[in-house]
Amino acid sequence: MGENGEDGCAREATWIKTTAQLTEHESRSTVARRCRSGRYVQVLRGVYADAEPRGIDRCRAVSLWRADATFSHATAAWLWGLIDEPERVHVTVPRSTQLQCPGWLAVTRRDLPEPGSWAFDLPVVGIARAIVESIPMLEARTAERVVDEYARSDERYEELLECCHRDAGCRGVSLARRIIERAARRTASEAERVVARELGRAGYHLEVNRAIGKFWCDLVDEWSGVVVEIDGRGPHSERSVFRNDRRRQNSLVLDGWLVLRYAADDVFDDLDEVVREIVRTVSSRRRNRRRTGAR
Repeated sequence: MGENGEDGCAREATWIKTTAQLTEHESRSTVARRCRSGRYVQVLRGVYADAEPRGIDRCRAVSLWRADATFSHATAAWLWGLIDEPERVHVTVPRSTQLQCPGWLAVTRRDLPEPGSWAFDLPVVGIARAIVESIPMLEARTAERVVDEYARSDERYEELLECCHRDAGCRGVSLARRIIERAARRTASEAERVVARELGRAGYHLEVNRAIGKFWCDLVDEWSGVVVEIDGRGPHSERSVFRNDRRRQNSLVLDGWLVLRYAADDVFDDLDEVVREIVRTVSSRRRNRRRTGAR
């Protein structure tokens, strides 16, 4: 059967063992013969399985192969539940280590600057380091989502920046720092986060969840006097919330603010148009206020 079962589908590994474990009950020649027949698979040097391992089992095989390997980069982000499983397994080993490894395994040689953690009984870098290391490997919007969701508190935000500081000069760190510094923090919904990120990409960094008087506003640009409100799919339609939103909007308008309101559905259906309208409005009012000297 080789690597496939009778139905033609890839078999899943049911065990992963080292040479030492296998040779407790069978000879090395038996192990070699069973590898040639396809009954065993040599995953890595000195590590075997009854089928090519996938997912977490592949990581366990790597740990059996190298006890000094720490899962890092995109694999660490996956083990922490931040992203989908990457195609390759990423590990970091001490700088002095010399290795030959298969194409599915990416090895970084460096001495990690801080102790690691554990996830699924596997040695892994901490969450902040996993995020910083994986950012260059992710699509921009995925990287931004991961950063925004993690960096909601000041402590976590500073943790990410400190990791960038420690790794200054390493590949991809400048990009990671830019994305982290522009984090859309403290947004109350995914729609608000997406709008804040897209505005930042366009060079317009509005304040998030800013208090104006007794009211909290989703996005605020004080220079232009613009407030952006994103109405959710459900709560904003409730009568009490609807009335409070209108009172807040009237108060802001009477104080000289321009309020732009968008439904969350509009954000997800036509994000580009929503952002263009906000940028046009903010830009125009900034120019007008600059001419008149108003702030």
